[in-house]
This record gives sequence, C-alpha cells and structure tokens, in this order.
Amino acid sequence: MVRNLLLSLFALLVADLLLAQVGKQFVGGWTPLPPASYRIQSSIYHHDLAPLIDAAAAWGPRRHILHTNSLGFKDATARKVTALTSHRRVLLIGDSFTEGVGFPYESTFAGRIASALNSENTEVLNAAVVSYSPTIYYRKVKYLVEEKRLHLDEVVVFLDISDIADEALFYDLDHDESVIFHMEGAPDWAQALFRFNAADPGPNRTLRSTVRNNSVVAHLASDLRVRRQRSRFETDADGELRLPLVDRPRATWTYDASVMQDYGERGLKRAAERMRQLKGVLDGHGIDMTVVVYPWPDQVLYDRADSKHVEYWRMWCARNDVRFMDLFPPFFPLAGETSEDALRRYFLPGDVHFSAVGHATMAEAFLASYGPHQI
Repeated sequence: MVRNLLLSLFALLVADLLLAQVGKQFVGGWTPLPPASYRIQSSIYHHDLAPLIDAAAAWGPRRHILHTNSLGFKDATARKVTALTSHRRVLLIGDSFTEGVGFPYESTFAGRIASALNSENTEVLNAAVVSYSPTIYYRKVKYLVEEKRLHLDEVVVFLDISDIADEALFYDLDHDESVIFHMEGAPDWAQALFRFNAADPGPNRTLRSTVRNNSVVAHLASDLRVRRQRSRFETDADGELRLPLVDRPRATWTYDASVMQDYGERGLKRAAERMRQLKGVLDGHGIDMTVVVYPWPDQVLYDRADSKHVEYWRMWCARNDVRFMDLFPPFFPLAGETSEDALRRYFLPGDVHFSAVGHATMAEAFLASYGPHQI
C-alpha cells in the first residue's frame, strides 16, 4: 500500500515536471525574463536605465523592446544625444508612469508628446525611470545640467501620487548630495527592483523561481496568489482582472486623513523642498519649469477631480512662479459612466499604470494645455 502510494506520488511529480517543461516551451510568459540588467545603479541619483540598450523588457505579463539613448533615457531608438542642440529641447521627468512601463516608447504618453512636438522643431527627452520622486528629480536634473552640460529649454515634472510616500519613507540625500534609499521596511517590489546585482538574487528568491518554473502546480499556485494580490474585484470568466489595482497605501493619502497624518504631510513637505531645489537649479540656468499632476485609479474611484494632490501643487506652483498643468479631469467618468467604466478604459487591469488609451489621453490632454505659445 505504502509502496503504491509512493510510486503514485513519484509518477505525479514526474508528470508535473514534464508538463512544466512543455509550458516553458509553448506558454508565453511561463518563465519570467531574467533580472532587468538594463536597470542599473547610480552613485549620484540611486538608479537609472543603462545607455544604448536594445533589450526585451517585461512589466507583469506585458513584453516589449526597450530602447535607450546615450543618456540612458527611454527612446524610440538607441541613438546618440548631443549635449548641445540648435533645437528647442524639453526634458520630461517622472516615475514609472512617465517611463511608460509595459509599452514601447512610441505608445507611451512621453513618446506621443515627443512625436507631436518634433514637427514644431522641439526635441523631447524622457529622463523618467521607475520609482523616481522629487529627491531624484532634483539630483538627476542637477547632474544633467551642471555636470553633463545638457542644454535644456524646459523641464516638465510629472508629479506622481506615489511620490509623496517615496519622499516620506525611502529617499534622502547624504552629505555629498547623493541619493540614498532606506531599504529597511521597503516593500518587496522595491527590494527586488533595487537588487542591482543580478548574479545574486538571493537564495530564497532563486529557490522560489526554480520551483515555480519547473512545476505546473507551483506555477498555478503562484499565478493565483498574484491575482489575489492585484485586485479586490472579481474576475471575468477567462480569469482576466476586470479593474486596476486599488487600495494601495501609496495612493490613499489624498482622501484618507489617517494616511495623510501617517506620512502624507511629511512627504509633501519633503517633496516641496526638493522641488524648490530643482527650481533653483533651473532658474540658475534660465530653464523653464512645468509641473503636471494626474490621478491613480484610487483617485478616480474614491477621490474628487480637485484632489489634495491638485490643490497642493497648484498652490505651490503659484507661489513659486511655475507653470501648472492639471490632468486629473480627463480620467474621470464621462456623463452617464461609472468610475469603474473610467478605470477599465484608462488603466491596465490588475495594475495602477495607464493602458494604451490612458497614455493617449495623457498625451492629448498635455498637448492641448501645452499650447503652441510654449514652443
């Protein structure tokens, strides 16, 4: 009896292993891409994209080819960017929304803006990278302008909802004005993202990955766990998540008074100080500054268009003589729609980032507000 049970278990394990090998060969996304070697450490502003890259990139289930230029900026091609130019040049900076994770450059709002302004003799560069916030905006732009001598006419800062948590909890400057990241207490995704030594992913992560990739049961269990974590909403019949991810602490400070007290006030104060430092650098070099705000799914579902994020940065820009652009309204429901309808249209399912329609909407709203008088 015991012998038969052990033989049956062994047969099941072998079948599980063999089926997993079939999955690796024929099921897209079965084996995650290796650690993103194109994400590199910076001794000055913490992290960046490697320059002159043509690489397969992944964001969840989404795959695309990532190109970076000679400055390490996401771009249409791996091209050389000169410090000086005879064209008007605008630098965009922000976090993962502005980097455009999950999409090729031409499909992102930054790429769409660049394409539109190119016909107006304006070159657009995108210095945004995942998990940037005002401390890095300030330090990276200062480095580009004062050490790389990059000619710029304007810097457009896309201030993200999550920037406030990042400023309160994770980022600071050391005595040399190099950005430091407080890893203690950082969420798993941040610790994984900032493990720059791809050859040493850690024993626990390596073991989990090996088991997942070589077992159908473990693979399905892992997928189920991820799906449960991604959204509190039910799924369609085919298992696809209907709505984007919400209720993340990083997004709730605009409408939850307890979260505002916990880190929001502290984060806003730090963010405002770093933005003042950035403004000082730009003023010293005769470079214009524009600040853009936009919502996360949480703001569309729970907040109002005139959110605390909008109010705070509108006032900050008025006090500091900075152009302000409010891109909240285009993401809220149209007449006769629900908030869920807007979420399905503008954001990726099971994620907080923009869908293809969201990127197109951002670009259109930005260009409409930017206006030909700015070119």
